[in-house]
Amino acid sequence: MRFENKVVVITGAAGGIGKEAVRRFAAEGAKVVLVDLKEEALRQTAADLNLKEDGFLSVAADVSVEKDVQNYVDRTVAKFGRIDVFFNNAGIEGVIVPITDYPIEKFDAVIGVNLRGAFLGMKYMAYPTMGWITNKAYIAAVIGGLGSLPGAVIGGLLLGVLESFVSVYIMSTLRDVFSFSILIAFLLFRPSGLFGRYLEEKV
Repeated sequence: MRFENKVVVITGAAGGIGKEAVRRFAAEGAKVVLVDLKEEALRQTAADLNLKEDGFLSVAADVSVEKDVQNYVDRTVAKFGRIDVFFNNAGIEGVIVPITDYPIEKFDAVIGVNLRGAFLGMKYMAYPTMGWITNKAYIAAVIGGLGSLPGAVIGGLLLGVLESFVSVYIMSTLRDVFSFSILIAFLLFRPSGLFGRYLEEKV
């Protein structure tokens, strides 16, 4: 099993992509940490997936609240001693309407969970993990108009956060250098990137 005895933290674990990630990692032998807003939903997910008592931990948390993020990191390390993989998955959907009709409270809510939550996750996972950190973003980050307005805003900002984050840890392993190179190439050649615009003009 590829993840046997590895410790994997997954936010947004009570449904959708997060729940499926829990299923797959557990099937590969990982010890999984489920993080989501409601404890009841986490208990149901653990029951649905028949997780073993000694193989998982569930922590109710609002990923946009700093003390909640620090708490799920601390509790994970306290129980399992380390963190090998972090799937920064938690997110909520906005509404798809013209910018002039977009409710500001919906915009703020999506920014809070999807951007602030992702940032806080990386902030507190950097040193405990120093393994794999995976962030979920949206295609609207690179192709405007696909998806919701806050999705496009968050995607663009999250790419900037990732650039800064990776540059700090670029020399930790050769794997990070490779990942950083792929990221930079993507940013340069995406439709709104430096070379992407150049190639578009040439065509």
